[in-house]
Amino acid sequence: MNISRFTCLCLGGLLACSTTASSPEPSPDDDVPGDVPTSTATAPAPDHAMPEVEQVRVERLLFQPSDTMTSADATQPMIGIAGHVAAEELAELADAARLERLSDGARVRFTVRQEAPDAVVGETVHWIVLETDAALARGWYRLSVDPAALSPALADAVIAGGALDARFHVGALPTVQQVSTSTDGHGVVFVRIEFSERMAQDRPLHTQLAVRAGGARLACDAASPGDAAEPSVRVATLRCSGYVAGDELTVELAGHVRNVAGAPLVDVTGDALDTLALGAVRAGDEGMVQPAADALTVMIDQLAPR
Repeated sequence: MNISRFTCLCLGGLLACSTTASSPEPSPDDDVPGDVPTSTATAPAPDHAMPEVEQVRVERLLFQPSDTMTSADATQPMIGIAGHVAAEELAELADAARLERLSDGARVRFTVRQEAPDAVVGETVHWIVLETDAALARGWYRLSVDPAALSPALADAVIAGGALDARFHVGALPTVQQVSTSTDGHGVVFVRIEFSERMAQDRPLHTQLAVRAGGARLACDAASPGDAAEPSVRVATLRCSGYVAGDELTVELAGHVRNVAGAPLVDVTGDALDTLALGAVRAGDEGMVQPAADALTVMIDQLAPR
């Protein structure tokens, strides 16, 4: 007999024997011929379908110049909208654009030009450029979108997204754009002040700012020694010790805090800006103490009331 054929027959026999020996006895739960399978009970359907969560559409408006930006002489007014926007909605947005003098509300004439979409931090932004008939004279202006001129869907989207206007100043006139505060939870707070234009540092800014908590002055240094050595800065970050949780912060700006041209700080009404009331330094989300890198931004709306 051929050896390979003999081997195959033996293996086949062993396989058959093995299969027969290892076959389990039918259990009571197994189906056997002639049995009627028992159906498994299913959970009853709910009487009422779960309500669908309505998705709120939100488009974010961007303004250039940004709110309370100063020294905006060569900046062309632009309105951007981030998100997926149809061509007809862009036309609506262009028709709803407004530019006016802040002092008396007088409208400024312009024509509209749309730029190609731009990618900003993973978003698609559509820009509308407002080309004025003449160069803007020195003073405060308001760049805005009138929601009444938009379709309901687009109006709801942009209103949900936040601000609908931005105020800017043609010509140098330093102010504070925003302030951020944060704490390490161990008596140290960080105060980050962003100015509308570059400020002179003939004396380091942290020596010209007094940060108080509950009325007591905190000991502050520049958070970055390198920044303190710069001749001019737009952002000053102070690291202050001695903070007691819950105390309200104020920042006192000395009268000699000035821009590079020597102009002192003012608000949009032209009044001298000498104190920032920041309130207590709050914890982050879910009660977590926020690190300096995730500073809570506090917009100083009381400095520039709308």
